[in-house]
Amino acid sequence: MESLNLLQEEQHWIRAVKLQHSSQSLEQLFKKYRPMIENLCNLHQLRLYDREDWYQEARIVCFETCLIYDCSQGSKFGSFFKLRLKNHLANLLRYQLAFKRRSNVATVSFEQLLQEDPELEDLLAIFGRASNERIIFEYRTFIHQLSTIEIKGFQILLGLNTPEQVTQSGTYTKVQVQRAMSRSRVKFRSFCQAHGLDT
Repeated sequence: MESLNLLQEEQHWIRAVKLQHSSQSLEQLFKKYRPMIENLCNLHQLRLYDREDWYQEARIVCFETCLIYDCSQGSKFGSFFKLRLKNHLANLLRYQLAFKRRSNVATVSFEQLLQEDPELEDLLAIFGRASNERIIFEYRTFIHQLSTIEIKGFQILLGLNTPEQVTQSGTYTKVQVQRAMSRSRVKFRSFCQAHGLDT
């Protein structure tokens, strides 16, 4: 009898989400399936996702599942939600891996940067009193410490690129580019201090 009441209560929440977009009912469903959500979170590792990001993704999938769920089909909501959440997380993981491969393909060597912009070596000479060879060597070491977006941010700081050019592809937002510029500036300053170069 108790399981029947729980099932009816769940059906009520699903209808409320479906028909009225009820946040309270969605939250009740989320609480009910939170252990399952936690288990899936522990199985999948997505970069830059904290617990709240996971929960947000789970809420979105739960909402979408409520909208398309049909109890007359004979499947249980919990099983359907779990399947959809697993598929959603797999899609996110695939997207991140594809993005990582794309960023690896887009990586540019220091030698190629020098070929594309011969003035780069002269610009780097500004950053230190040491010989150009040492600065170029140190610069190569520094560049290898940066992520792809941080390299683009550093290029903007050097005047080799503009924020508009970097965001034009749609890969990065303005905020991501600004943060990357800031991180690369901080990393460059600490790198120069650690290697005895003046900034």
